[in-house]
Amino acid sequence: MGPYDWGWLAVLLAAPLMIFALTRATRGWPLPEVRRLLGWLLGLGLVVPAPIPGHPGHYAPAFLVLLFEWLFQRPGKPATAGLILAAAAALALALALVTGILARRLRARRGHADEAP
Repeated sequence: MGPYDWGWLAVLLAAPLMIFALTRATRGWPLPEVRRLLGWLLGLGLVVPAPIPGHPGHYAPAFLVLLFEWLFQRPGKPATAGLILAAAAALALALALVTGILARRLRARRGHADEAP
């Protein structure tokens, strides 16, 4: 394994730790759906890859490419990484919405099953 592989391994190992830390930090929040959504957004935001401009065939986490290209490269190209992050956020919102709807329906069915004689 080369440095590129080790870098991605570090990202993939750090993502669950970051999600766990976020979950612990927000455990007192009254809305569990918001906590779940933030977990999805953080998880996808940390691991979604984006191509590194000027280095064909190499990828890095999209949020790092976006920040680096936007802040440190004067002729930078952050648009691609930004679009990838926006698509990942839309996917996370859709997944959170679908899982929330399915969980609500499942709870409603269980509630009706418990009331039956």
